Amino acid sequence: MPRNRDGVLQKIVDRLISPSLTLPTRGREGLLVRGVKGQSFLEYSVLLIIILAVFLSMQMYIKRGIQGRWKSAVDEFGDQYDPRVANSAASYTLLSNSSTQVTVIPEANGQVTMRQDSTNAVETKAGSTTVGSVSAQP
Repeated sequence: MPRNRDGVLQKIVDRLISPSLTLPTRGREGLLVRGVKGQSFLEYSVLLIIILAVFLSMQMYIKRGIQGRWKSAVDEFGDQYDPRVANSAASYTLLSNSSTQVTVIPEANGQVTMRQDSTNAVETKAGSTTVGSVSAQP
């Protein structure tokens, strides 16, 4: 038995003297062992910082990629209407005919008024509009 206790004491002394980043804690057998909770937390923190640094450095590339996709999607629509470069020659015609008829019906307690409105309208558009570059006339 004394030999075993000397071996245990020697292990305790060796572990206390050896350089370690973590503080020793008591294990199942009652021996001092290195605590790994603090070390694993530190490793996860460093890993998280590295991942965040990678995302922050890639932010510009991701943003430019998204902007490029938007530009190509908008360019697929083709030429859009721009009044500065449009050549329009159109005429609009609106013909309207309205009538209102009011009827008064006398009754014992007073009178009843009835109103009837009717409107006929026709709108026509004739001409053309060209979108694109218009050459300046001298």
